[in-house]
Amino acid sequence: MGEMELVSLLESLGVTRRYQGCSMLTEAIVLLDAASRECEAIRLRQGVYQPLANQHGCRWQQVERNLRTVVQRAWNVNQQGVCDLAAYPLRLAPSVGEFLELLLTYAQRH
Repeated sequence: MGEMELVSLLESLGVTRRYQGCSMLTEAIVLLDAASRECEAIRLRQGVYQPLANQHGCRWQQVERNLRTVVQRAWNVNQQGVCDLAAYPLRLAPSVGEFLELLLTYAQRH
């Protein structure tokens, strides 16, 4: 799945490009995909948040907050779409790590 398809999927979940977390989320998927190809266990703070913070000139906490915002936005706007990504019922909004995993799995399948 390319970046444009991922952006389109996020838009269907209510996460538009006006959210800083949208671009960070697509970049996080790229980082996670590369790590999964190398069979690396990745820790979000060191493997995703910090590299994105360095790239965007901010602190890792801001990256985490931006990603939490877009996950919550997706859940509030299109809860069924998020559940469809999961392929199992979700009672609560997924964590950032869970949401990234859902998107990564979806991207790898498509």
